[in-house]
Amino acid sequence: MKIKTKYLLLNIFIILSIIIILAVSFWSAYQINALERTISTGFNLIAETRSVHNLLKDLIFDMFMPQMYNLLKDLTYSPSTTSLLNAWIDQNDKYRTSLYRFLNSNELKPLLSDPELKEKYDAALSITGKTFDQIEELKKGFKNLQEKGLLGDEKLYFKLQSSEDYSMQQLFNQLRNANYYITFTFESYMNYFIKSLQAQSDRIQQSIIFIFLIVVAAVGGMIVLGSYMISRQMTKNLGVVRQSIQILSQGDFTSRLSVNSADEFDELLTNMNALVIRLKNNINSVLTLMHKVGMSINFDLKQMDLIGLVCHTILDETKIDGILFIRINEAGGSFTITKTYGDIPSSGRGNLKGDRKIKNSIIETVLAEKNPIIMDPSLSSNGKALPGIDFSRIKSAMVLPVLQEHEVTGVLILLTLGEHEPLNDLDHFKLQTFSEYAALLVDNYTKYAELLKKKEAEYMALQFQVQPHFLYNILNNLIGLNRKGDTKRLEETVFALKDMMRYTTQRDAWTTVSREFEFLQQYLRVQKTRFGEKLSFKIECEDTTRDYKIPKLLLQPIVENAVIHGIEPLKAGGMVSVSSKHVDMQQKEFLEIIITDNGPGFVYDRLPSGNGIGLRNVRERIEHVFPKAILSIEGDNGTGTAFSLKIRIKDLQK
Repeated sequence: MKIKTKYLLLNIFIILSIIIILAVSFWSAYQINALERTISTGFNLIAETRSVHNLLKDLIFDMFMPQMYNLLKDLTYSPSTTSLLNAWIDQNDKYRTSLYRFLNSNELKPLLSDPELKEKYDAALSITGKTFDQIEELKKGFKNLQEKGLLGDEKLYFKLQSSEDYSMQQLFNQLRNANYYITFTFESYMNYFIKSLQAQSDRIQQSIIFIFLIVVAAVGGMIVLGSYMISRQMTKNLGVVRQSIQILSQGDFTSRLSVNSADEFDELLTNMNALVIRLKNNINSVLTLMHKVGMSINFDLKQMDLIGLVCHTILDETKIDGILFIRINEAGGSFTITKTYGDIPSSGRGNLKGDRKIKNSIIETVLAEKNPIIMDPSLSSNGKALPGIDFSRIKSAMVLPVLQEHEVTGVLILLTLGEHEPLNDLDHFKLQTFSEYAALLVDNYTKYAELLKKKEAEYMALQFQVQPHFLYNILNNLIGLNRKGDTKRLEETVFALKDMMRYTTQRDAWTTVSREFEFLQQYLRVQKTRFGEKLSFKIECEDTTRDYKIPKLLLQPIVENAVIHGIEPLKAGGMVSVSSKHVDMQQKEFLEIIITDNGPGFVYDRLPSGNGIGLRNVRERIEHVFPKAILSIEGDNGTGTAFSLKIRIKDLQK
């Protein structure tokens, strides 16, 4: 449930509670007023009882003591006997009507739930009936006197006493009973009943007030409880949101939090989780872009090919529809749209080819700021910046500088068309990050290409250093044979030299292990023409190693050192051995090339000055092409020399 819905329901509940409290208040006031009116009516009836009784007394005095009452009439301005009788009858009728209305009233009935009070009510009702029966009999007696003309007779009392008329004789009993019921029984019992009624009313009023307080307390408690529950849930949800933000600020894009409250907090966390996913996907997409470009790079690429690779990767991995590559001309005052990729909307009113002035164009801003900028297509809709492009179809555009040596050498303009959503901030961040990577890639690639050319020149210089030294030794050998007049071996050596020269003069700087071993075999045959039986050699190439590529003439200086420093000092014959094999070491595979001789042995670091040029050449060349190769030379006096070169298989090519 939404928070605003919760507060709306709470406010509705508060309003309804106020209405209920007001209703209970009005009902309580009404009930209390009804009770007070009922009690007041009861006391008024008691007063009316006394009024009826007083009128009856006046009537009796007027009837039986006319002389004295006539004297008093002048002082009290009392009405005549007939008027008193009529007034008494009227008062009785009114009193009877009021009394029965009171006894049968709706206000009185709810008070009779108490059994004791109900019993008193029934007794009062019975006495009331008897009282009015007596009054009715008395009224008949007065009517009889009035019809006989005895009202106002001074001797009425004596006439009634001596009358033989039974109805006349009963008048005194009727007067006595009526006075008794009105004065002693009815009034006193009604007074007792009214007081009991008042006590019951007080109890009911206390109950009403108690109920009112209970209702107010219950409603107030429910309002406080509802507010507390909503506040508690909001505080708990705020804690979860704070925790989610804290986790996100720490760079954790894997945690997902939820509150399961189906309110704005749940919606907020859902959006935050979606944002985290988008951020993670955005970062992953940048890494994917970089990985895809990195995996596609090779050393044969030119700068324009590299830029094309970056552009195609952007088109494949983002929602960019078209890309323009703009080259800044060397003069610095103009630019040229060199290449377009993807869908570039054409206006048909201009040509994308040709030079354009930098001034008053988007390129001028990029050159000044050297940072990616967001281009508003509407600013270029006049076609001045990029003529020939239909900007009405472009939804959004971003301009990325291509830096080299901290200078803008080119610009990439990325376009999204009207069919797609415009670029958002995440898209801008991703493309800006990738543009910086691409610019750094182009810059580093250029620098690396220059460094690679320099390294290659250094390597070729080392390789060319081997050839004069190698030819010098062979030519010395030929001169020696010529002086001896050994034309047969001289001829064999010349033909062997021809084959070796063909091998060394080939343009390829790399060769296979098997071809290098064949060259070494020819070289040792040439050396054997010089040393004769003093030199023996053995060359073994393991089949699994034959096709691995190594630098040309890498091993010849080592073999030459083995012959010169190992075999030549010997008085007896010596052996030079060359072999290759696969070896496993520290869970890695290596190609190992071993060259040994059984000469007197030597320590490479202790060679006299001017010697060991070939070995140093080999070491430097190995460091150039196989920086992680393991090179070792072991030689002690009398035990010969062993040269070992281990190259990781994954660094080799076939």
